[in-house]
Amino acid sequence: MTIRNKLVAGFVGLQLITCAVFADNLKIENVAVSARDKTTVLVKFDVSWEKSWRRDTLHDAAWTFFKTRANDRAQWQPARLVADRTLNPSGYARGEGGTADLVVPMGDDGHVGLFIRRAADGSGSFAAKGVAVILETPNTDIRAFGVEMVYVAEGAYCLGSGGKDLNRFHRYVPQTQDELDTEMPLATPPYIVNSAGAIPTGRQADKLWAVGIPP
Repeated sequence: MTIRNKLVAGFVGLQLITCAVFADNLKIENVAVSARDKTTVLVKFDVSWEKSWRRDTLHDAAWTFFKTRANDRAQWQPARLVADRTLNPSGYARGEGGTADLVVPMGDDGHVGLFIRRAADGSGSFAAKGVAVILETPNTDIRAFGVEMVYVAEGAYCLGSGGKDLNRFHRYVPQTQDELDTEMPLATPPYIVNSAGAIPTGRQADKLWAVGIPP
């Protein structure tokens, strides 16, 4: 997956920077910043991407985070979100018609970004306009970034489908000399992940490998 950042600077009352990020055409655009008080700002933006999907608890999402600086000579720093709960915090906007769910991870390492996902089951292109979040910063020089991700539920799962997908993961199966001589197709059964431990990789029996992807 290739992710490219495209930055467009503008000035509308406050200093704004729009950041569009592409991963399945993930775009975060039309970023607008307004001060709320001495320590927080409201950030509004549009988000969209292709091939979005959600079915029950399984879904993809756009991990969205922000960086801020006091002036053009200062270092960019991560900006924390202000949120009173994990799902759709107070003061946030989920986009026109409430099309998105906004999930803000909590805990010691939380509030550093949010997942934006479909609010209901479905698939196809997804877009939410006017999403709004609250950041803990007095600065109005803000950059928004996004990375497309997929939620993997707790428990065992397969890496690879056993099919012929391009750049597919699989459990490595050594070929015999006869198979090599006859140029038989490479066997690519799924690799089963059933623990939280390290995943062994390599061209050795039963380790994780991939077709068409550099190690």
